[in-house]
Amino acid sequence: MFKWLTNLFSRKKKKPDESLNYDPTNVQIKDLRKGAFLDYDLETWEVKAQYEYDWGDRYFTFEFLLATVDKKKFLHYEEDDGELECTLTEKIRVGSLDGDIPEEIKRNGTPPKEINYKGITFYRDEEGVAHFRDTETRNWEKVVSWSYYDEAEKHVLSIEQWGENEFEAAFGLVVDENEFTNIILP
Repeated sequence: MFKWLTNLFSRKKKKPDESLNYDPTNVQIKDLRKGAFLDYDLETWEVKAQYEYDWGDRYFTFEFLLATVDKKKFLHYEEDDGELECTLTEKIRVGSLDGDIPEEIKRNGTPPKEINYKGITFYRDEEGVAHFRDTETRNWEKVVSWSYYDEAEKHVLSIEQWGENEFEAAFGLVVDENEFTNIILP
């Protein structure tokens, strides 16, 4: 299971009132739940899991594991002034990034300001500490997360630290919410 969040640290979304219903005539990304289906890039994806991040001060953010028969991606969104900002990422090996990122974090408490991956230079944007859980459990874990963007803010990269020695990374794109269509909720 991959747990990741990007660029949600300064404009966090408050946890929604789960008793509220969605508008069935206008289903949106923020209405997603485990078991939902949606179309993206000419494929139908199923929401296999929903994760929750608690950033403190009653701010929560969410992440969804999307899957087809042979692919997995993570959809992240944040709401800023009524607009959704979405990213779609895939887990990558931390060792595939330039340099020894885990060693640098252990030594300096933070990864480098710039990271190169697939010929793209990424610049560190934000850092945050949260408590994470799969929404099907009550078990919370602490995570430190760093988000990076390329110069055009088209590509995104993240690094997460779980405990002292567990590190994860993800790479993907900033996407428009309108790229996701035919959302069917369970």
